[in-house]
Order: sequence, then structure tokens, then C-alpha cells
Amino acid sequence: MPARGLTHARRLANAYWQHRFGLLLALLLAMIGGHPLLATLATRSGIAALETAVSALSWLLMVSLMALVAGVVRSRTRLILAALAIVYLVTVISVVPLAGFARDATREGAGITACVLGIYACGRHALRPGQVNEERIWAALDAYLLAGFALGSLYFTLETVWPDSFGAPDSMDLTPGKAVYFSFITLATVGYGDISPASDVTRGLAVLEAIAGQGYLAILVARLVSLRGGSDARE
Repeated sequence: MPARGLTHARRLANAYWQHRFGLLLALLLAMIGGHPLLATLATRSGIAALETAVSALSWLLMVSLMALVAGVVRSRTRLILAALAIVYLVTVISVVPLAGFARDATREGAGITACVLGIYACGRHALRPGQVNEERIWAALDAYLLAGFALGSLYFTLETVWPDSFGAPDSMDLTPGKAVYFSFITLATVGYGDISPASDVTRGLAVLEAIAGQGYLAILVARLVSLRGGSDARE
């Protein structure tokens, strides 16, 4: 029985590794679209199952991101990942009595670092030489979405450290969800105007994010087309 269980675990691990970037993409899209919906329903209805689903979705994303990065980085960076996971766990479940600001800053810092490492892992896989397949395309999209999350966390941190760094018509505080929303509409250069940068620092970051978002897509398409053309020529 233990040997059979070990075999099943290996098969499951192999299946995950072959589709790791697609799974991460699904989790990122669920965080963007499904997480706010579930959180709103959980708040309004008070259903405990929905609150559990919100927490589970966040943890699935974190675990998937950590596993992804751990598979492509060196052992020293894996220790950093383990430390980040512990820090994130401590701040989320409030094991230690941190003040609100310290807890938020620590959690956001761990999240930003994890996203940056994830961008490195996804970008490395997407843009390396070799055959272009679905996983490489998913990896490229993962890097793009992780950049949106990382900058959203950075915007929220800046608003916490320097209040009034952002302005909104309804004068509501910039929550983590709104920061991520602003990050993605900036990354996509949509710019609805409902949330706007109100300081030189946040304006500069917004401009850099818009330029980087469009530049990444242009470089990505050119690189993938080049790799695809090279593989077709060899065939």
C-alpha cells in the first residue's frame, strides 16, 4: 500500500509539473475574477463555506507559485522561498501580535518578492530557446499577470506608507483589491480614471507600468514568432 501510494504521488507530481504554468494561469485568472466575487458574496451572505473558498484560493495560488519557482531556481533561492512562505503564513493567520501596518507591510513585501521570483521563473521558461508549446504561452501570460499583482501590492504599500498617493472620486481608501484593479487597468493602458495616481512617485510608477506592459507584449510576440519560425525551419 505505501508503494502504491508513492507511485500515485509521483504520477500526480509529474502531471502537475507538465501543466504547472497552465494551472498557475487558471489560479491567477480565478484570483482576478473569482476572488472579488467570492469575497463579496461571503461578506454579504455570511456563509462560512464562501470564506473558506476565498482563503483556499489564495493559498492554492501561493503554493503553486512557490512550487513553480522552487523547480527552476537554485537551492539558496529555495531557502528564500521557504522564508517567504513562513512570513506570509505568520502574517495571514496572525501568529505573532503585529500591528496592522506592520502586518500589512510584511505580507505585501513577501507577496511582491514571491511575484518577482515567479515572473523570473515564468519569463525564463517562456523566452528560452526551444519548441513553442502551450505551456510556454501560459508561462508568458503568467509573467504578465504576476507583474500586475506585484505592482498592485506595491501601490497598496505606497498608499499605506504615504496616504493620499492615489485619488478617487468617491474618496474611499485604496484597498488591496482596488490597488490590483488599478494596476491591471494601467498595465493594459485602459485608464478608466476612477482611481488615479496623485503623487509624483505613483505617477512615475504608473507610467513605467504602462510602458512595460505594452513593451512586454511586443517583445513576447516577436520572440515567440522567432522561435516558432526557427523550429519550423529546422523541421
